[in-house]
Amino acid sequence: MIKVVIGIAGIFAISCTTATNSNRVAVDQTANVNSKFSTTNTITVTAPAIPESQISNSNIPSGARTFVDGSQIVGKDIQPGLYRTRTGTPNCIWTRRSGITGEASEVVASERPQGPAIVMIKSSDKAFESSGCGMWTSDLSRVTTDTSTPFGDGEYQVGVDIAPGTWKAQNTPGCYWSRLKGFSGEPEDVITNSNDSGIVEIRATDKGFVSSGCGSWTRVD
Repeated sequence: MIKVVIGIAGIFAISCTTATNSNRVAVDQTANVNSKFSTTNTITVTAPAIPESQISNSNIPSGARTFVDGSQIVGKDIQPGLYRTRTGTPNCIWTRRSGITGEASEVVASERPQGPAIVMIKSSDKAFESSGCGMWTSDLSRVTTDTSTPFGDGEYQVGVDIAPGTWKAQNTPGCYWSRLKGFSGEPEDVITNSNDSGIVEIRATDKGFVSSGCGSWTRVD
């Protein structure tokens, strides 16, 4: 009788062990399957570095309109008008769009300014997008120390940021500049332009001046 009890107990123990091992195998298999077919992914996105001074509105007049990088609906998110960045970044790119379907034909104008940027957003624009530019503002006051002091690459207002006159660039090879009658970014706003020329006469009738790859400009008259 005792032997029978031991036999039954042994069988029961073996059965429990087998069940436990089976459960453990099932759990391990489930864990492996979940790990193998997991749909959770980690994506790291690095945004362009923008100086703190470019995203701060501490020095912006109280009545000025401001907005930062991203996609803006004209007339809803932002109002049409002339906007500028107060400092420059090497990664700035902006685009004016006539629609929001993503078609290439909807790009009205697009630029990559190499310093302070200025853009005229028109009421006919549907959207405006920018990246790496920081803060845009309707505060159009001077960003240079003085209108006759040297200035670097970027987009400037003649008579506000820089004075009319003859200016000479630090770099000649690779220097691009344009005299402007407006800041829409469209070809019709370009009065004249040049590549690989390091000297220009900016006239009082010009609205703006833009340069890239020219380095510092110095007035020579």
